[in-house]
Amino acid sequence: MQENNNPSGILLKNNNLHLEIQIDKDHNIGMDDLAGIKDVLVESAITTIQDCEDSVAAVDAADKVIVYRNWLGLMKGDLKETFMKGDSEMTRSLNPDRTFTSKDNKKLNLPGRSLMLVRNVGHLMTNPAVLDKDGNEIPEGILDAMFTICISKHDLERTGNYSNSRKGSIYIVKPKMHGPKEVKFTCDLFAAVEKELSIKPLSCQSWNYG
Repeated sequence: MQENNNPSGILLKNNNLHLEIQIDKDHNIGMDDLAGIKDVLVESAITTIQDCEDSVAAVDAADKVIVYRNWLGLMKGDLKETFMKGDSEMTRSLNPDRTFTSKDNKKLNLPGRSLMLVRNVGHLMTNPAVLDKDGNEIPEGILDAMFTICISKHDLERTGNYSNSRKGSIYIVKPKMHGPKEVKFTCDLFAAVEKELSIKPLSCQSWNYG
């Protein structure tokens, strides 16, 4: 953030959300402002969920492939999309981490992205992406658990820019669990996947809603 007497930005914090006043007197907006302010960047959320759910994001095998590919790009930090806007080609990609200098002149790093969770499918759905030996669709919740956790290993093994987890965890939203038996099944499922993929036990953190 340059020198204290000539900052390129001022960082404020309230309720664990950050607001950055960006300063650039050479910018086409900043040059017309007495303080040189070109923009105000506001964190809108602490967490974001990618959805693997039936009827919302994935209804067949082809959709599942796209969902898992997107999650892979998020966990590796290289997800991007190029598109045309009018006559101009634009590319959207993940923001890198941001570095600031605190009031006591210490280095402060902030993630450039919100903490990402992945919403697995409930226990009752099946999907044709994988078939058993009899040609039947396998439970989609088991499919999601294996693939999303496996993909998340990319994040657990990386530090620095684009790292999602701050605590070495994988964050999974597990919907439509009804009663302790289904909760226990989810715990057993995550533990089995962790063991199969050689991931530290209890790395998978789950949130449930009805």
